[in-house]
Amino acid sequence: MAWFFWKDNAFTLMRDALANLDIEEIWRARKR
Repeated sequence: MAWFFWKDNAFTLMRDALANLDIEEIWRARKR
């Protein structure tokens, strides 16, 4: 999950994405 903690900017963008998407959907996609 290094991509998630790559940069503060990236983290902020991911937070916005998580706010719009379901966390479970993200985890399922990540596990694949």
